[in-house]
Amino acid sequence: MGADPIVTAVSVVSGELNGFLVRKTEKQHGTGQRIEGFCQKGAPVVIVDDVCTTGSSTIQAIEAAREFGFEIVGVMCLVEREEARGRPQVEKAAAPAAFVSIFTANEVRQEHLKSIETLSH
Repeated sequence: MGADPIVTAVSVVSGELNGFLVRKTEKQHGTGQRIEGFCQKGAPVVIVDDVCTTGSSTIQAIEAAREFGFEIVGVMCLVEREEARGRPQVEKAAAPAAFVSIFTANEVRQEHLKSIETLSH
């Protein structure tokens, strides 16, 4: 499911933003499209992913969105795993758009350890 719930929630809650989903490949049934949802060529968009490790799925989404005709103005992920050189790969693919991670794996880990420590006291 990846970023699908994030994109859907942001679109619904904002009431103003349109969302779209990028499939890894075109489906052989239904609409048969790789991009589903909002599809206005030339529209400025932000690519959203749940986790960035190697960056390959994010890069595939960037490439598919550009191929469709979207203008990539930003790329973001919820958690950057800080391994497998994902960040530099995504930054290169996203350029000139910025890549932002909301949390890093280390931040998530630290918060988890704090919560365990709090529960044990």
